[in-house]
Amino acid sequence: MFSLTLSIALAFAIHESAHYLTARLYGHKLVFRRQGIRYIWDMPEDTKQHQRLIALSGFGAEIVFAPLLYFVGLWAYPLVVVGHLVGYRFYVDSNYSDFKWL
Repeated sequence: MFSLTLSIALAFAIHESAHYLTARLYGHKLVFRRQGIRYIWDMPEDTKQHQRLIALSGFGAEIVFAPLLYFVGLWAYPLVVVGHLVGYRFYVDSNYSDFKWL
């Protein structure tokens, strides 16, 4: 149970931090606000390629961290990542979808 709880918290932190850090790389600062159980932010004005990278960095970072965290003992983390990817389209508002920018 601890592994699952920690994995959910880490997935959230890794996902949103990746968006934030990628935006900072391009000179933008994301401002997060709460929408129900989610935190959302507005895509900064930039090139389409930069916007795509900012949007995809969240899931990209989750996937990159999956094997690393699994091998340090967080067996639930890869399952949380898969669950997040599968369930994302069911709970996200299309205006704030990471996949809107593909």
